[in-house]
Amino acid sequence: MTSGGASPTRRGEPNNTDEFLKFLLEGPSMGFDETLLRPVKRGGVEIPLPLGAVFVTLHRKHREEMSCDPFYSFLQDGNFDSNIGSDMEDADLDATIDNLLSPKITLEESYNTLDKYNAGALYRLLYRLMRQFCFKPFPITGRSCELISSIDLFDIRDPVLRGHLKFWEKELIGSEFEQPESFQIPELDEGCRKRVVRETINVWQWRHERIRAMNVLNNCLFYDLLLVEDVRVRQLLRFIVANLVELVHSYIKGAFKEEFLPNDSMLHVAALTLHPVEMKRTICRIARTFGQVLFRLEIEWVTNKVRQYPYRPDRVTWAWERAICDMQAHVLKNILCVNHPDFWNPRKHLQEKMIHDNKECNQAACACKFFENPALP
Repeated sequence: MTSGGASPTRRGEPNNTDEFLKFLLEGPSMGFDETLLRPVKRGGVEIPLPLGAVFVTLHRKHREEMSCDPFYSFLQDGNFDSNIGSDMEDADLDATIDNLLSPKITLEESYNTLDKYNAGALYRLLYRLMRQFCFKPFPITGRSCELISSIDLFDIRDPVLRGHLKFWEKELIGSEFEQPESFQIPELDEGCRKRVVRETINVWQWRHERIRAMNVLNNCLFYDLLLVEDVRVRQLLRFIVANLVELVHSYIKGAFKEEFLPNDSMLHVAALTLHPVEMKRTICRIARTFGQVLFRLEIEWVTNKVRQYPYRPDRVTWAWERAICDMQAHVLKNILCVNHPDFWNPRKHLQEKMIHDNKECNQAACACKFFENPALP
């Protein structure tokens, strides 16, 4: 049984780069600063031109879209086609992708080609471009799958699920990606609910539990990314994920600019807690779209997960594919809940990638210790 989303993820594999990635890496490129969000004219981190130009144009178009009155973002549009692979614009988008992949195209020509599209079309184009990865470029080991499956930053009670409980056992598999329910405090109107939530997100213990989960997640991602031996691919993966996180960040800043939200690693989680319906829809849409083209799961972990349940023989393939798809989305869903751009910054040292819940870090009490040892109780 095979799947493009699962394979061994050990160091020393023959190659972590498929033919399409090789083609991108050997073609035209553009430079970005250390945040991987802003293009620079000289130097910087080299990123393949097609992906770099699409992300830059997507962010610009999305900001323009959100600046209109009344507020609008394609990410919260209930009519936005969730099956983005079957859109009417397919032929036009494919022709544009062919142009972007020309080995002689310039940055200016790329921008001119993309400028005719709105943000929603650019999002679809980005997906169609990235789904050409034959070999999912970001490996997630079995150890990381086990740890991340016990993390759920959507959970308003406890983001680190206790004992053997995993995210797929907490509720029906995939249900959180289909009809997100609003968090309702019984017998409180919306104004009272928001006041209670605002008080809650400033409680040290509430923050500590979430920062703990974020550090466990980042520990897994940090060491799994090192399994990618080609530094160029590693930089490209940092770039892609950092820009997907920025898509969520800019949406929050545009949609909830009147809210008093913490301007730190907790920003996305705070917005999610205050506005669960809008945020779950936005994050899950991105997670479902791009998780499947990015993450390669440890095949043994997926096999063991499927074997936990007595599926009929004719349902095993379905269960296998669903397990991969759900876990890929679950990984990216949690990543998108963390507002910590330093983690993806290739110039930052390991210590700067940790998240602290104490300004004067006392590691005995600070949640950063879970970055160094995620297995702590």
